[in-house]
This record gives sequence, structure tokens and C-alpha cells, in this order.
Amino acid sequence: MENYPIVNHQNQLINGIPFKLVLTKLDHITLEAITCPICQKLVWEMIDCSQCGYIFCRNCINESFNKTANACPMCRQSPFQKTKCMTIKKMLNNIQLRCPNYPCKETPFYSDFAMHLKKCKFRPYYCINEGCNYINTMNNQNDIISHSKQCPYRKINCYFCGNIIRVIDIQDHEKNACKEIEVCQFCFLKMRKYDYQNNHDKLTCLQYLMNYCIMNSEIKNQNIASSLKNRIDKVKNTFFSQIGKLQEDNKILYEKYRALFSENQKLRQDIINCENNYRNLEKKSMLKKKRKRANTNKEQFSNY
Repeated sequence: MENYPIVNHQNQLINGIPFKLVLTKLDHITLEAITCPICQKLVWEMIDCSQCGYIFCRNCINESFNKTANACPMCRQSPFQKTKCMTIKKMLNNIQLRCPNYPCKETPFYSDFAMHLKKCKFRPYYCINEGCNYINTMNNQNDIISHSKQCPYRKINCYFCGNIIRVIDIQDHEKNACKEIEVCQFCFLKMRKYDYQNNHDKLTCLQYLMNYCIMNSEIKNQNIASSLKNRIDKVKNTFFSQIGKLQEDNKILYEKYRALFSENQKLRQDIINCENNYRNLEKKSMLKKKRKRANTNKEQFSNY
């Protein structure tokens, strides 16, 4: 844990490797040859200049290009041209390093150092939530899991509007930004607008609130209780006026219903009479047909 700053959130080296992690004994000339002149550390992902021969870390030289317009920071050659110095690469691959993740005791070589940092069980864990500075080791899985559940920078869905908000910002969102939230003026309960308009009963809300407060001895001042009763009476009056209008409308609709019901009964009786007349006519026509057949049969028999 002592050298966390040398890696980023993906456990990749930021710049060079600190020389306190080097276990191989190196002479003064070798140290100068493998030191990055920008970060003054053991060079990592080496890039060397073809003009002056200096070697740099990849991240260091890329950062310097933003300031020096793609020119070498040592000899000022522009554009920068790199070469492949195999001698220094072989020298670097033979260097043995100490793992920076305490208490890991592995001593990988330079060529295996990046792979070890990614797989080390003591490697640093950085919280994935933006803005959180939590750091731990991958060996402490219980702490990591508990933090992931309680991290104030984790994102959740707003219960009222469904937008994705950080936990640390949810209160400010509900007060200022959320457009689907409604607060009951009597019980101060937060709810969706649809639930407030269709499912929340203000009268029962006030009665429940007053009874709850009285039962739990939270209302010691009679003025508070009387104010609650006054608010209940106001709600009752509004409801009673609405009920009176609905009852008048109900009477008018009931009278219309009785008139339509009587008309329906008359129409049904007329339909029954028409059906009876039709049946009588049908019977009479059948009798006439039978009589005609009988007469024709008699005439034929008399002819014989």
C-alpha cells in the first residue's frame, strides 16, 4: 500500500518505476542509461530518441509532447524520431523488482512486472464510482463489498422520476430538480404525483396523523391538536360540498334512468306483441296451405 500512486485505476504504471523497488545491484553508468530524465525513475515502456540517444517513459514523453510540440525534451529535435535499442531492453529485462503491494513478497523481473501488478492478490482496489477516493487491497474482499453497498457516490434510480442520480446528490435532486415528486401538505409524505392525485386520501391522512400523535403523546400542546382538528374540518367541508353536488347530479341521472327504463319496458312489450302477431299470422298461413292441399286432393279423387 505504500506505493499506490505509481499505478492508476487499471493497475497500470503511471510513469516510471521507483528505484527503491529495484533489487538488482546496478552500477552508476547503468543507472544513468536506464533512468528517464523526465520523471527520474526506472524507465517504463521505453522510447528512445534517434538524435540524442536519451530514453524516456512512454507516458512521460507523451506528456512532454503537449508542451514542446512533438519535440524531444532533451535535444529539441522536431519531429521526434524513435529507434529500437535492443541492448537496453535486454538490460532492463534482467532487472529484478520488488512488488509495491504490501505485504506481497513476489520479486518479478522487469518483463513480468506489468502482468504481476494486474494479477497480484494484494493489488490496490479503487472504487469504480466517480468522485470516490476509497482505496483498498483486493485481498480485503469483505471491506470492498461493504463499501460498494454503502458508497455515497454510487448511482441509483430516483424513486419518483426514475433518473439515475448519485446517492450523495439524491436529497438535492428531490428538493430542486425532481418534477415527479409531490409532498402532502398534511402528513408531509413524499410520493409520486399520480399516487398523490389518485391514491392518497387527505381526510384519512389527517385523521391517522392526529390519532398517531395523540397515542404516542407527541402532541402535548392543545393548540397543535386544535389546529389539526381545524384542518380536518376544512377538508371535511370541502368533501361535503363535493358530495352534495354529486348527490344532486345523481338524482338527475336517476330520473333519466327511470324514464329510459319505462321506455325500455314499453319497447319490450311492443316487441312481444309483434312476435305474437307474427306467430298467429304464420299459423293462419299454414292452415290455409293445408286446406288448399286437401281440396286439390279431393278434386283429383273425384275425377277418377
